[in-house]
Amino acid sequence: MTDPREGLHGAFATAILVASIAVGCSTERNATRSPEVDPTGEATATVQPRPAADSLPDAILGVAPPPRGEVARYFADDPGTTGYLVVPEGEGPFPAVILIHEWDGLNDRIRQVADAMADEGYLALAADLYSGRTGANREENRRWSKKSAASPTT
Repeated sequence: MTDPREGLHGAFATAILVASIAVGCSTERNATRSPEVDPTGEATATVQPRPAADSLPDAILGVAPPPRGEVARYFADDPGTTGYLVVPEGEGPFPAVILIHEWDGLNDRIRQVADAMADEGYLALAADLYSGRTGANREENRRWSKKSAASPTT
């Protein structure tokens, strides 16, 4: 019998990632204004949404620079409990977002998405559910996902 949670790990991680990105891609911040003339002859501005590709973070498009954050330890005496932390520039306090990686582990693309969230003003923590391991193929991804679900402390 298969575990009913088996296919949900990637879907859950993807849903969290998409929700996180959506916060940074609001229409008002990613829009251009075009002049119009109202009935009195005065110029006004209307908001025109940019094309979707212009509002996606470079990490999603595969053109982001190398990650710039740092390793964060959740518990000082447990080296397996780490994540990736990036803090926005400027004075805090900052709103925060937690990113959960996909089933292949915490890789540079997820780190770069965290960087993109910091660029939008969020303190971003990308959790590492696999204690530094990443999968290179379906079998490895499944192994790390199952191991993490069976024993969340390893």
